Amino acid sequence: MKKLWVYALFSFVILVFILFNRAEAKSVFYLTSGELSSGKSSSFAGGSACCGCRIDHYGQLPANFPEGKVSSVVFFLRGSRADSYYTRIKNGPTRLKLIIGKQVSFAMSQRSSADKKLAIKAPWILNFTFSPAATVKPNMPWKLLDGDNNIYSAVLLHSGDVDLEHGIRGYYKTYKCRYSRVEEQSYSVKFNFAASESPIRVVDDKIPSRPKGKIRKRVFKTAVVEFTERGDLGIKDAGAIIAEWMTTSLDETGAFEVYERLSLAKLMEEHQLEMSGLMDDDTIAEIGRIHGVQAIITGSVLKFGDIISVTAKVIDVETAKIVDSADVKVKDVNAISSEIESLAWHLAID
Repeated sequence: MKKLWVYALFSFVILVFILFNRAEAKSVFYLTSGELSSGKSSSFAGGSACCGCRIDHYGQLPANFPEGKVSSVVFFLRGSRADSYYTRIKNGPTRLKLIIGKQVSFAMSQRSSADKKLAIKAPWILNFTFSPAATVKPNMPWKLLDGDNNIYSAVLLHSGDVDLEHGIRGYYKTYKCRYSRVEEQSYSVKFNFAASESPIRVVDDKIPSRPKGKIRKRVFKTAVVEFTERGDLGIKDAGAIIAEWMTTSLDETGAFEVYERLSLAKLMEEHQLEMSGLMDDDTIAEIGRIHGVQAIITGSVLKFGDIISVTAKVIDVETAKIVDSADVKVKDVNAISSEIESLAWHLAID
């Protein structure tokens, strides 16, 4: 009897061990020394140290990267600052945007409280979370971009160009300034794989299309207002999220000087404007005049049956007329982010 009890207990322990290891998430580290050659640019992201430069970081996951589902991605940082480099240097949170394939996540920089035993000095981190988990595979493209449209708020990435083999290889690009350049670098990054083994369906895999034509001659000083929502999209603040994506994509076309993204609810409260259903174009134009811009870009996201339609329009503040509009349709809410770039280019082409 005693032997049976011992055997049962032993079997139970083994079962718990197996289940625990099946559920335990796996982490993959890529750590560089963080050393830069003489003359190389410091790895600012989200903003620039000076001169109003725009900064992008981009690359591909390694050819031997494990295929699976990632629940979060951690970029290790040397520092984070919330103010202009030449006015006040102050540590503070900065918002950035990570794109892996077509999957998007935003994160605020934060003080590092974990991974103290790592052989790198990284007092700050960016922890990008994906829900549902992001499907990843070897050679998948990634981008690390500004997440708040504020070039004077930035982080300093833990990266280098000396030991390119030990980090995630990519490129540091500065542009729209006299210091425009592209440099190869290697980044310290941690990938946390999801514990669940259930497959995640991959959405439409096509590359967003850029329409043919010339960029519009008149460059509008523009503000983006959150998109209105119709139908059950199953995502909180979908209209605000789409407006955030549009802000970045529009700025990258060069056809719009995007100054800020405006909160609809806050505007209504501040200016005591009445809101009932969808705002009319005259009200939107009035908001633009109040904020000193030439055009407002807004739109709607509508779900009807299995189809999700995203419509964007450019409203001339002076005339309250729609000078351009475009729309995209998808069958999966997760595919919207991949179509926003195409939507922005349709508005940019004259």
